[in-house]
Amino acid sequence: MATQPSVQYQNAVSHLIAETRKYLDGLGLIPRQTSFADPVLLALVSKSIVLTEAIVLLVSSGFNDEAFGLCRTCLELELTVRYLTNADTLARCERYAQYFSKVNEGWVKITKKYYPDMSLRVRADAAELAEVASNYKDPHRWSEHNLRYFASEPDSFEKREDDTPLDQSFYYEALYKWMSYYVHAAQPALDPFHMTPPGDTFKVHPGKGQPTRGDDALRMSYQFVHITLFRVLRYFNMDYPPLLQSLYDQVLHDYVKQGES
Repeated sequence: MATQPSVQYQNAVSHLIAETRKYLDGLGLIPRQTSFADPVLLALVSKSIVLTEAIVLLVSSGFNDEAFGLCRTCLELELTVRYLTNADTLARCERYAQYFSKVNEGWVKITKKYYPDMSLRVRADAAELAEVASNYKDPHRWSEHNLRYFASEPDSFEKREDDTPLDQSFYYEALYKWMSYYVHAAQPALDPFHMTPPGDTFKVHPGKGQPTRGDDALRMSYQFVHITLFRVLRYFNMDYPPLLQSLYDQVLHDYVKQGES
């Protein structure tokens, strides 16, 4: 069974994420209004950073499995940015942003079904929104492709040694599957603590302080932030800052060091 991540390692991850936030805030970026790409990509980076801060907080408080479940969202954010920046970025980001029209349409239907007496204010742009919403055949997906495709689409930038495009199929088929157990009410997420052995008295799992997936939660969350930020900076034609690269390398060093101790 894995041990609780060392305090040194937790602090190193926390410092890396804090410096990442500080770096982005210090850029003074003003999203261009000529397309949806700038605000969408920057918002996804922001979400990934704040989510990782929450994961670090959970791990530091001993809620390791709960933190690991949140890593699936970190991965979903990373794969979404990968898809958005891999090709046709402007068109893909526009479709991503305008999905709110389909969401709005869905909530109107739900409200009418469960609150039939509620008076809904008709938006001035209702007809325009309905037209935009008609472009989304699946009300539960903004893209015509699923997350598996986001991961498996050949990379437009990164290549293997044999010059074939890289993909992230492993991230979806293995990591996403693994994390999903801790998101859903699936049996693997109940072992080894929630399940009561035969003959024992049931007690609610204390949660806090049980050393299981804390290491994995920290390692994966900051790595997904690292990859996401790299892709977004490349879209802006910006290099990854040496300071963050140095801190990232130090976090990896601390992770290896705690495993050896």
